Amino acid sequence: MSNVAGVQQARDRVLQMARQIEELSQSAAPPETFFPEFLRLMVGSMGGRAGAIWLAEGGRLALAHDLRYSEMGIRDNPTAVRLNDSLLTDAVTTGQAASFAPDDPAMAGKLPGNFLIIVAALQIGEDCVGAVEVFQRPDAPREARPGFLQFVEQMTGHASRYLERRQTESSSTGDSSTFLADFEQFALQLQRGENVAEVAATAANDGRQLLGCDRLSVAVHKGQKTSIVAISGQDRVNARANLTRAMAAIAARIVALGEPLTFSGKIENLPPQIEEPLANFIQESGSRLVKLLPMIEPEPLIHHDDSENHRPTPIRTRAVIGCLVIEQTADSRPRPELEERSVLLAEHVGAVLAHARRQDRILFLRLWQTLGHGLEWFHGRKLAKTLAILGAAACVVAALCFVPWEYRVVGKGKLMPIRRQQVFAPENGDVIRIDVHGGDQVHKLQPLLVLRNEQLTAELNDNESKLNQSLQQRTSYAAQEESARRDGDNKTALQAEAGRKKSSLEAEGLERILKIQRERVDSLKITSPIEGTVAAFQLDQLLQNRPVQQGELLLEVMAETGPWRLELEVEGSRMGHVLRAWNASPDHKLTVDFIPATDAESTFHGELDQIATRSAVSSEQSNIFECFVSTDASQIPNKRIGAEVRAKISCGKRSLGYVLFGDVIEFIRQRLWL
Repeated sequence: MSNVAGVQQARDRVLQMARQIEELSQSAAPPETFFPEFLRLMVGSMGGRAGAIWLAEGGRLALAHDLRYSEMGIRDNPTAVRLNDSLLTDAVTTGQAASFAPDDPAMAGKLPGNFLIIVAALQIGEDCVGAVEVFQRPDAPREARPGFLQFVEQMTGHASRYLERRQTESSSTGDSSTFLADFEQFALQLQRGENVAEVAATAANDGRQLLGCDRLSVAVHKGQKTSIVAISGQDRVNARANLTRAMAAIAARIVALGEPLTFSGKIENLPPQIEEPLANFIQESGSRLVKLLPMIEPEPLIHHDDSENHRPTPIRTRAVIGCLVIEQTADSRPRPELEERSVLLAEHVGAVLAHARRQDRILFLRLWQTLGHGLEWFHGRKLAKTLAILGAAACVVAALCFVPWEYRVVGKGKLMPIRRQQVFAPENGDVIRIDVHGGDQVHKLQPLLVLRNEQLTAELNDNESKLNQSLQQRTSYAAQEESARRDGDNKTALQAEAGRKKSSLEAEGLERILKIQRERVDSLKITSPIEGTVAAFQLDQLLQNRPVQQGELLLEVMAETGPWRLELEVEGSRMGHVLRAWNASPDHKLTVDFIPATDAESTFHGELDQIATRSAVSSEQSNIFECFVSTDASQIPNKRIGAEVRAKISCGKRSLGYVLFGDVIEFIRQRLWL
């Protein structure tokens, strides 16, 4: 029990010294007082042998303060000095705390002496400005070393914040003149806000820089509700976030009380209606300093009553329109001049917010502003310009409504010969020979390719053998019948006659089967159905020695010397215009202008003379109608089978506005059902 009590006493002593170091870092003590006391408390709490504070001077680390450092014997040994400087440089370079033990094999010959060394970097912001070095006895337990390292790192953090605060205080003394200039710009920027949201966003973001706090938020009270309108560093406020809800709750209490509140670490002696929401907000935000300032509606500049001796309205009787929430997360001490500047900021933000709220309460404010801007064009020198612009706009609108223009529907398609034949595989088989190539001119019945069907050939040979066998049997039975009749053997003659007739019937059946099979075998030698051009490409790679199925498309022969036509695809949404013009035409023909891809610089003409009776689905999975356009292909240079064309079908006269903006009109009709 005595050991447990001793351990607990040691822990309490360490915690007490840690709190003393934290309080010391928040004090206004000068460095020559702070660092010796800091080293005494830290080394004493660890039971260490010595300690030292190294600060950067002229690009190198110099010993600024120490505690029994001379007893370590490092100063008298140049090698030890060099090794110790190397440890300090590594700590400052990496910015991380580290411990170095003499029993570590990796540190053999790298330590300045036989003791445990703990080094942590002193930082101001992102910059390393020095290091804290603690010397511990070498026989310190291994399990205690991580605790030593963590303790030194935490205490060094307090010293870093002490240096950062002193730097901020020293720089803030020269900022008073610049603050007034910055505040003037802030006030001008604040006045530019046209509504509560814009004013609050400007106050939160620009005001945070003026105050030098970590976060500034603006709460606005409207009706019975207080809501967070702007938070510095955030484009939008998430009203459902736990932090926003907790902030709105404490802001509502401050608005109700109408009194400022400052939290710097203690929530005792606060009204009960403040204590609970403030504790919830501190838990969510993690802030160490919170300052809440109510924003009071300003006194009117001009009073409209008849009394000459009008007294200003007391502040307590004016309405509270919101609250400023100022937070510091790293330090619980308020930064220099925060109190004075925050009060000044709250007064100006409250005045501008009150004005913005009165503006927002005007019914249809944006409409009246727009009308006011518009009416300015009907006064003075702007009147002539306005009348000229309106006259020009009226002329444009009249032209769009009354000027007729040719309405044309766009279709995409191909230029193809009218006369063409597709060649299909007549049987299952393998392509064993190809007699033509893509682009060859062929005559009617000219061989194109040859297929081989092993099963069909085997069946043909088998039936031919059966036919020969049946013919031989028929001849044999006929000879037997004739011999039996000469000998008068009627029974044998009748049997031979029956066998002869049976063999004859079998032979006739086999001959019919063989005729069909020979025709099928002959069909494996595929010929051209018409005279024309083989419209295929790389036949050898596509078909040579390849098995094909019956009915499979092998190639296509097209008569390029015959008539050609355009095969267009028109979107189903456009077919209403085409069909309307088609039905109105007496000869059911519509003029078509098209541009082939092979001659994009020229425009050619044709006539739409055929429209599909039902829709189809294009390759892009859209609803289309096929339309055929006849044209004189002899006028088209460099025409190629399947050349892409872009055509425009004339569908009669429509207003110029509909021609230009018909797509927009149809889109609105489809979406709004007008």
